[in-house]
Amino acid sequence: MTLLFRTPAEIRAAVPPEPNWVLDGYLGPGIFTLESGRPKSGKSTKGFATAEAVATCAPSFLGRAITGGPVVIVSEETPATMLHKLPSSEDVHILSRDAAWPKPPWEDVIAAAVHEAQCIGAVLLIIDTAPYWAAMPAEREKDAGAALALMTPLLEATRTGLAVLAEWHSRKGAGDDGDALRGSNAFAGSADIVLEIEKTQTPRQRAMLALSRFPQTPGTLLYEHDPAVGSWRVIGEGVERGDARTLGDRQALLAAREGGDELTRSDLEEHTGTPEVQWHGTLKALQDDGIVHRLGRGVKGDPHRFQIVRTDSAQVATQNERRNGEGAGLFSAAHPLGVQQKQTAGIVRTAQNPEPLPVNRYEAA
Repeated sequence: MTLLFRTPAEIRAAVPPEPNWVLDGYLGPGIFTLESGRPKSGKSTKGFATAEAVATCAPSFLGRAITGGPVVIVSEETPATMLHKLPSSEDVHILSRDAAWPKPPWEDVIAAAVHEAQCIGAVLLIIDTAPYWAAMPAEREKDAGAALALMTPLLEATRTGLAVLAEWHSRKGAGDDGDALRGSNAFAGSADIVLEIEKTQTPRQRAMLALSRFPQTPGTLLYEHDPAVGSWRVIGEGVERGDARTLGDRQALLAAREGGDELTRSDLEEHTGTPEVQWHGTLKALQDDGIVHRLGRGVKGDPHRFQIVRTDSAQVATQNERRNGEGAGLFSAAHPLGVQQKQTAGIVRTAQNPEPLPVNRYEAA
């Protein structure tokens, strides 16, 4: 075996400046993405929705551009439990747990999945969940050597050009910067992108926090899924992982005032279900942006009251200006109907509150 050493110039010449993303910033050819979450946090549901968006070559999913193609899913579920979320596309090939019983060795499962992917020209392989298929005892998950051995078949799968997404479980206690994954830190260390799905105070909303080797991956993506109509929408996107609560507070404040009423701080506490100390700074930022107007003198009999005074079109321009300015960190919805504004290379992409569509039900551009 010959080991190839290259200069920085040779590496730059051989590698494109940005991956040809399957899902912009999150999934790409030769990239291993590890996603964790607590039980019932919606990992599998989002995974199936991602598979459908990719397989149907939808223009985007959760506000991120897609390069589509067939998908292979290795699922721990049975057909009965996955029936309600099955993709409509025939370009998604699924191995369910009942079709692989007795459970084959981990290496054989991944080898079969890669073979299937090569046969159909798949661009994405989803393993849901890796701990189930690997059948690693809990005590072995803490062993770095065992963790690296488990990751090896997944890393080998990326060498075929597949984007690989492996679903994982979060530990019971809270974690920061990738520590939320159950088991050894070697699991997170092996991945190119680590995603953590967290529940928020709003039942249908989730925060997706990211650690990534790629600058194109947002630190935070706040999204909402409505299972009644099967729609997905972005609430907001932030540069840092810690932006999730700010995005949630912003959305809650704007939703409280969407009827045009003038609300006091006490009213806002009641509507949002959170104390003012948590969202005081966010409310001030909305005022500074000119999105919310403060009325009243702030005295007994005439308390401060707050009201939305800006339209979506004006908000997009203001937020893009802030995005391009110094210190601009968050770009998020400034109104419940405008769910994301992002400026990249002079192009503004806006995902609006979506209607369920026959093919692409993920967002309306």
